[in-house]
Amino acid sequence: MKSKLLLLGILVLVVCAVIFLSNYVQQSTDETRPAIEMIYREIGGLASADNSLTIKNDGRLIYTEKDYSMEKPLIRKLKLFSEELEEFKKLILEADVFGFEDVYYSPSLVTDMPSSKLEIKIDGRTKSIFFSQTIVWEETKKRPEELKKILSKISEFRGRFE
Repeated sequence: MKSKLLLLGILVLVVCAVIFLSNYVQQSTDETRPAIEMIYREIGGLASADNSLTIKNDGRLIYTEKDYSMEKPLIRKLKLFSEELEEFKKLILEADVFGFEDVYYSPSLVTDMPSSKLEIKIDGRTKSIFFSQTIVWEETKKRPEELKKILSKISEFRGRFE
């Protein structure tokens, strides 16, 4: 009888240990995953607007549209599919965002297109990049390919709100 109770006690301990360890491993995996958030803002231009697209670490997309003729900003929200979010995070992590220039802008280029600011946060570390929106080829080819891919993906996400 004592041996059966001892075996039952050991079995309960093993099951508890397995449950605890599986929760611990899952929690550790989630915590070590890089927390990535991004804010893309367009300021000014012909419409005198201040629009932004925020991508949260959990995949929420928040598009804020503020025309200076509006009393309140228009805020719209969507959620990325997990595969899209992981693909975007991979794109950010594989690009050397902290190696990008801080400014991609030509002071000699006068345009009525809006200026933009891209802010990327990875685990609390922030990179801000300022640039002009332009269709001038000389200006855009100075941007690294990785930045162009990130901006293209942002444009794709923003298009979902139009």
